[in-house]
Amino acid sequence: MASLQTETTTQAKQSQSPSIPKLLQWGILTICLLPAALHLVGVDFSSQKLLIDDKWALQTQQSELLEQQFLAFSGAFTHALLEWTAFCIAGFVVFLGFSHYRITKDDTTSIVAVAFFTSGCMDAFHTLAAARLIDAVADNSDFIPFTWAISRLFSALILIVGVTIAIFRKPQGRHKPNLKFVVGVSLVFGLCTYIIITLAATSPSLPQTTYPNALISRPYDVLPLLLFIFAGVVIYPLLYRRQPSVFAYCLIISAIPEVITQLHMTFGSTALYDSHFNIAHFLKIIAYTVPLLGLTLDFIQAHQDLQSEIHDRKEAEQALKEIDIRQKTILATVADAIITINKHGLIQSFNPAAEKIFGYNKNEVLGTNIAILVPEQDSNDDKEYRVGNPNFQPPSIFIDNDGLHGQRKNGQTFPIEFNMANMDIDGEIGYVGILRDITERSENEKTLQHKTKEAEAASNAKSGFLATMSHEIRTPMNAVLGVLGLLRDSPLNEKQRQLVQTGRDSGELLLYIINDILDFSKMEADKFKLESSAFDLHRLLHNTVELLRHQAEHKGLSLLLILDKNLPQYAKSDADRLRQILINLINNAIKFTNDGSIIVSAAVTIDKNDQLILDCSVEDTGIGIPLEKQQSLFKEFTMVDHSYSRYQEGTGLGLAICKRLVVLMGGDINCSSDIDKGSSFNFTIHLQKSSESEALIRSEVSEILPASNTRILLAEDNPANQMIIKSILECANLKVDIVANGREAVEAVSNIPYDIVLMDISMPEMDGMTATRNIRALPGDVGQLPIVALTAHALAEDKQRFLAAGMNDYLSKPIDRNAALYCIASWTLPMTGEDSGELTLAKKNLDLEGNGNGNGNGNGNNSEYVDEAVLQQMVKDTAAEIAPKLLMLYIEDAKQRSLTIKSAIESQDFSSLEFECHTLGSSAAAHGNAKLHQFARKAEQLCIDGHHQQALSTANTLLNLTDESFRQLGKRARQGFT
Repeated sequence: MASLQTETTTQAKQSQSPSIPKLLQWGILTICLLPAALHLVGVDFSSQKLLIDDKWALQTQQSELLEQQFLAFSGAFTHALLEWTAFCIAGFVVFLGFSHYRITKDDTTSIVAVAFFTSGCMDAFHTLAAARLIDAVADNSDFIPFTWAISRLFSALILIVGVTIAIFRKPQGRHKPNLKFVVGVSLVFGLCTYIIITLAATSPSLPQTTYPNALISRPYDVLPLLLFIFAGVVIYPLLYRRQPSVFAYCLIISAIPEVITQLHMTFGSTALYDSHFNIAHFLKIIAYTVPLLGLTLDFIQAHQDLQSEIHDRKEAEQALKEIDIRQKTILATVADAIITINKHGLIQSFNPAAEKIFGYNKNEVLGTNIAILVPEQDSNDDKEYRVGNPNFQPPSIFIDNDGLHGQRKNGQTFPIEFNMANMDIDGEIGYVGILRDITERSENEKTLQHKTKEAEAASNAKSGFLATMSHEIRTPMNAVLGVLGLLRDSPLNEKQRQLVQTGRDSGELLLYIINDILDFSKMEADKFKLESSAFDLHRLLHNTVELLRHQAEHKGLSLLLILDKNLPQYAKSDADRLRQILINLINNAIKFTNDGSIIVSAAVTIDKNDQLILDCSVEDTGIGIPLEKQQSLFKEFTMVDHSYSRYQEGTGLGLAICKRLVVLMGGDINCSSDIDKGSSFNFTIHLQKSSESEALIRSEVSEILPASNTRILLAEDNPANQMIIKSILECANLKVDIVANGREAVEAVSNIPYDIVLMDISMPEMDGMTATRNIRALPGDVGQLPIVALTAHALAEDKQRFLAAGMNDYLSKPIDRNAALYCIASWTLPMTGEDSGELTLAKKNLDLEGNGNGNGNGNGNNSEYVDEAVLQQMVKDTAAEIAPKLLMLYIEDAKQRSLTIKSAIESQDFSSLEFECHTLGSSAAAHGNAKLHQFARKAEQLCIDGHHQQALSTANTLLNLTDESFRQLGKRARQGFT
């Protein structure tokens, strides 16, 4: 395709090459051939030639004699007329050639024109010699044919030489026009002409050039014939290809009359002034006229181009004038200072904005050093020298310790924004700078930074407040729910049991309100995360409705649940958040419905990715919501009507949280409502498919209990919580000792061999984290005692702090019985045999599903540190009994390798660091040590890439992770495999 386009472009250029009209070309060819054709049919073009006898002349009257003399000389007159015409045309050619040179500076045309002129000069010599206006020694009968032949030979040679010089003088236009060269060529051509004329005129005898009876009547014209053919076929086309022009094209056309002229003389003419003789001289005029025509057309075109160029230049000058006016206007009105300086730092221009910013008048600063605009430097700093030195860089002169600054006329310094560019004007280097006074912006930035710090402080204070409030509220709630739970498990009649259950349900609802506030805070801080676990979808929907049924029936409302027949029994998602959305919507429906019913329905569809889309709706027959209020329903702290909201209390966060939760779960929520008819809230979320076995595993947790001889130390300062937790644990036949603060906990573990410590965080005298650190500092097995945090701090970052302090696990308040017993069992039971398998299975389910209180993170199988898939593959490859031993051997080896990495970091031995990280990374990957593998590989690659500082930083992070990685993997090894 590209070659086709190139060929097309070439053809287009060729079709546009300069030429003369086709009709004119055919006309020239016709003129050249017509005389020969007429001669063949009998037309005589010869000049009359009479010989006057002396006796007859003496006897004839003078008038008649004169008439006969004119007739006798008619051939010579015709010959002279034809030759002088050719010479005059040659003169016009050279005149136009130099005129064309003056316009275009193209010396090609002038050189060829000079060749034409010298050829014409040779013709003039031939004419003058034939008329005996030039003294010649030889007889006319020999002189005229010889000078003709020599002039034709010279003409052919001089044109070939001239064109050849023109071709090689300007190959592809790579030289500048040179008048001296043109004049030199002209002089050489003229000298050659003079030498030939002189030799011909002074030769006493000349060779015979005409042989009337021979086939070639004029042999001396054969060589010019061949030269003109060569010129027309080779030389002239080469010039045209190199430098296309009408003149060059006409040179090619002129070869036709030149060649026909020579044919007439070579093969036709046998005597002076015969038909072929005169035809040849006429065609020579045509041969001279054709280049004159081409040169005339070129001259006209050059003149037109010149006029067009003059017009374009005038337009360009006008445009430049307009641009100059526009630029001056811009410089005068722009708000930024624009300053130009030369390489010595002297100011060359200073716009009005610069005058306003610096306080100087333009005339005050022009020609002065730019140092006057620079803030005062140290006394030892020579600004004048610094500005003018060879390494001068303009921006540097505005830099001080506080960034870029300028100095006004009154000495005041101010912050600036400065951009600079080099400029080169005819080799003179200078600089142009655009400067902006950013005093106001700097002040605004400082104000913004101050406000940002205040906002961050306020945000931190809010987070701290939320954490504190969470603790303060959850602590008494733990006691309330715990007491109600113990009371529920005691012997009660049906009415008492119902009252206890109502109290517990109300307490749990209160926790949901607290969780709403905490959830909103985490969403605002972008710290909210969803969990994904298997659960029984039917059971969740039924339990949620049953939870609120008593509240609905208390208002005389009917609460119905309708499940689609295709709704799957089990699914995977964040069950707690789905329950939270439903409780919020059903709660609202109960609040704003005075009579009638509430219908909760659920159905499911499958999308193109084979995911389940749960479609739930909550419809009521309540008061309805005005259309104009529906758009703001899902905004934070927004209620339908403030007067009504005083009757129905609430935070205004419920629907806003529902909206955010639904979006996080890949769905959407909307509302449709009619006043006094009711409302319908519909939402969709994405679920994953799940099997029955996944959802039922969790029920097995309750079957895993700690050993009855397990001895537990409970560090808790709240008496109510002490009673609740002790009762829960003693019901499982566990032995519990209680201390009221961290200091007592440290003393107790130092004296009594406990199996596990349950440590509250916020306690008097010594808090739980400090106590944990002190215990970890104790020698022997006491320092390795399992410690579980009891916390009302519900924020994820708080839980991470507890683990970082050395605690092994944590339980959130209020304490869940099953989670507490499982956690204790996981850290105290021996992890071998069938119990180990059951515990691992149950623990895996807690990881999948979690629980409502946020517990269940106390396992050793932390996916961030341990790759369970790799470990299961190891079990398949070896045996369940061998895998834990392999893991422990790996941990011991990895600990030693960590010491080697630490030594490499300290000595900055990057070769050793790369090797050790490679070895540790490979070993960690093989043993499921996920986190360690990730950072080891990263440190290795940074060493390979030569990023040594980043490699050191990553390796240090690697070492910081080793203890927790080995702890998690060791814990998983102790749990055993099945």
